[in-house]
Amino acid sequence: MTYTICPPAPQDIHYDAHQFKSHGTHAVKATLRGDGTWDTPGISFSDYQRMSGMKKCTHRYRGEVPVWAADGKILREVILRYLLNRYYQPHHTDKSYEERLAIVRKASAYYLPSYRHQLDKLIDYNKKGLTRDTEVQILDSKIMLEQRGIPELVASLVYMYYKLGYSSTQIANEIGIKPPHVRIILYRLRIVWKDMQAGKKSRHDASAAVLAAADSAETQASQA
Repeated sequence: MTYTICPPAPQDIHYDAHQFKSHGTHAVKATLRGDGTWDTPGISFSDYQRMSGMKKCTHRYRGEVPVWAADGKILREVILRYLLNRYYQPHHTDKSYEERLAIVRKASAYYLPSYRHQLDKLIDYNKKGLTRDTEVQILDSKIMLEQRGIPELVASLVYMYYKLGYSSTQIANEIGIKPPHVRIILYRLRIVWKDMQAGKKSRHDASAAVLAAADSAETQASQA
């Protein structure tokens, strides 16, 4: 085996790391031809974002993943208590998870017709210039959450934020709501976890206890 030692390269030759950066094909491009027409593959940026070749930049959540978001059992309890608060329901800690989840779904189905009625009114008012577009969008997003199943959407929201590192804007684009709504849900979930750690009961638990005591007293009075 023989080795050949080459002389040093001339000093005017250098490596350019970006010499090929602007070359190659692009999925989204448009070039004006000489006859005035456009040379384009017909793919828009919105189409390209839904393709597998689109790299999504993540905000890479800084800090440790909270305990309530990392543990599946704790997470579902936090989400369930958040939803019970959302629908003004007591926590019903004496009932099973499935029974309390059924209460949430029943409450969601109960409020949905009224939300739709409110949306119709807001749209009419908006046409007359009496309401802002944001009010219509907020209520429309709320209806969409109820129709698609809010327990599942909240769980996917937590997973995308803490596990996948998505930003609130990316999550909003995936789910179909506004970024501030994403941040509000995450904030309220953190508040629920703090209340659970402090052993704080829901104010709706106290109301349910008062109503139960009143019903018991009325029953005893009727039996006397």
